[in-house]
Parts: sequence; C-alpha cells; structure tokens
Amino acid sequence: MKRPGMLPAQRLPRDNRSLAAIGLLLARGADNTAHATDRSLLAHLVGTAQLLLAWDTQIDVVRAGLCHSIYGTNAFLTSSLAPDERRLLQQTIGRRAESLVWLFSRLQRPATLISSLHNNALLVRQRCGLTRHVAPSALQQLFILECANLFDQGVPMQRARQLQRLAAHLPGTPHVMLQAMQDQRRRALLARCHRPAVKSPAQVMAR
Repeated sequence: MKRPGMLPAQRLPRDNRSLAAIGLLLARGADNTAHATDRSLLAHLVGTAQLLLAWDTQIDVVRAGLCHSIYGTNAFLTSSLAPDERRLLQQTIGRRAESLVWLFSRLQRPATLISSLHNNALLVRQRCGLTRHVAPSALQQLFILECANLFDQGVPMQRARQLQRLAAHLPGTPHVMLQAMQDQRRRALLARCHRPAVKSPAQVMAR
C-alpha cells in the first residue's frame, strides 16, 4: 500500500489541539490503516483538513476534518476510536469539533446531507435508519466537511458539480471554497479531455 507523507506542515493548523489530534491519530495507527485509492487513513484525514484550511473554514471544522472518520462512517467501516472514547476526542479537539465528527460518523451520508440542503430541511437520516434534527449551522458545517472529504478523494465530475451548486446557494459559504471547487473541477475536466482514448502501439509495448 502506498502511504504518501503528510502534506506541507505550513498548510496545517498549528494550534495545540490540531497537533494533539495528529498525535492521537498516529497513536491509533492511522498512518498504517488502509484507506481508499492506495492511501493511508492519515494521509486522507490530513488532506481533508488541508482543504478545509485552504477554504477558510472555521477552526472547529478544520479539526473535525482532521478526525472525521476516526469513529468510522457508513462508507469507511474501520474505527480508530470506540464510541465510549468520545470524551478522549472531546478533550483533544474540543467539544464542538468532536460533535461534528460524531454526527458525521452516524449519518447516511452524503445522500442525507445533499437531500436536506436541496429540500431546505433540517432532518437527516442516520445509518440506523432513524432521522434526527440538526441545527442549520451544524448542517452547513457537515456539508462543507463532506465536500472536503469527497474532493480529497477525487470526487467524480457529476458529484463535484452537484456539490458546487449546493455550496453556492448556502449563505456564508467562503468564496475561496467555491473558487477552489471550480478550479478542481476544471483541472479534472482538462485531464479527462487530454487523456488518450486509445493507447498507441509504443505505449502498449512500453508496459
């Protein structure tokens, strides 16, 4: 398994809570836990936090991004921290950030977040099948966190377009986030357009 190193330290939050979170992730083996696309869990978590930091999101959301799948999610079933260890994460990244991480792990996402925002509703569906009410501010923060999570993993073009449209209609969405999403979509489109449809004989022989 390829394990890319963490991205440049200057692009990460340098506060004590974020640094403590990285220490906790290392202690729980996130650097040795496989994630999608041949990356370690730690590389994905750091990449997500980097996007959130670059998008000028609140520090609690950045910290939540750094730990967003530490309890596991509906798509990533491996947990690095048990539910009865919530207090440990609260002490590490703060209660507000931990509450976002906990909610993120409980929801049937991304579908329920997209549906709730599209229908201007505050009810979200949990993995267990039940629904729960989420405050508007928390719903928006969870959506921004989801955008960073998916974009870090190379979200498909159609989903990227859907996420960007929703983000554009949310009040208070950082402009730099919308611009970054647009730029990433453009780069993905250009890469697709310039990808050879058929390999040349020389390319085939070189394999």
